Amino acid sequence: MFGLHSVSQRSKVLNRVQSTVAQIDLEEPTTLQGVAEATRLGAVTIRNELANEGTSLKQLLARERLRRACLYLRNTDDKIDDIAHRVGYSDRSSLRSRFHQTLRMTPRQYQDIAKALASNMNAT
Repeated sequence: MFGLHSVSQRSKVLNRVQSTVAQIDLEEPTTLQGVAEATRLGAVTIRNELANEGTSLKQLLARERLRRACLYLRNTDDKIDDIAHRVGYSDRSSLRSRFHQTLRMTPRQYQDIAKALASNMNAT
C-alpha cells in the first residue's frame, strides 16, 4: 500500500509542475523557486520528485518550449525569430538546434510539413 501511495504522490507533483509550466510566460526567466511558489510546493520536493520521475525542471521547460513552438509554427505565420523569443529562446539558432536535436528537422521544415498536411486535410 505504501508503494502505491508514493507513486500517486509523485504523479501529483509532476502533474502540478507540468500544469504550471504549461501556463508560464516562457519569455521570462523561470526558476525552480518560482515554480515552487506557483505550485505551493517546496523546491527540494519538486527537484526530488522530478528526479524520481526521471526528469527535471529544465527538461520540462525544454519540452514546453518545443510544444509551444510547434503550435505557433502550425497555426501562425509569425516569423521564426519571433516564435523563438516567444517560447524563451534567445535567438533563432537556439530554436533551430532544439528542433534538429529533437525532431531531426528545422522549424521551417516543420512548418512547411504541418501546413501542407493541414492544407491536404482541408482539401478533402
